[in-house]
Amino acid sequence: MDFDIANVLQDMGNAMVDVTKTDAPKMGKYVKEILSKRSGSLLRLANARKRGEIDEETFQEELIREKEVMKLQLITVKIMTEVAVQKAINAAIDVFTNAVKALI
Repeated sequence: MDFDIANVLQDMGNAMVDVTKTDAPKMGKYVKEILSKRSGSLLRLANARKRGEIDEETFQEELIREKEVMKLQLITVKIMTEVAVQKAINAAIDVFTNAVKALI
């Protein structure tokens, strides 16, 4: 029995896609939740600047603070992404390993 690398690679890719299909929507939903939770703070900041309650310097300082808050919250998405990538790699390697075992 010959080892059909093209077929194995296709199966590996399919396994990776299947795994990421499950995890990607979870990450997108989490990002939307983060933005939704920040909306009140961002709206207050925009309105304060519009009404002249804060100057440009204060506005920029507050934007830096907002960026840091979002950055901290998005670290969870980074971790979720790393986990999804690892699951996809594991799925592909499982396919490869099984294909090699079938040769033996």
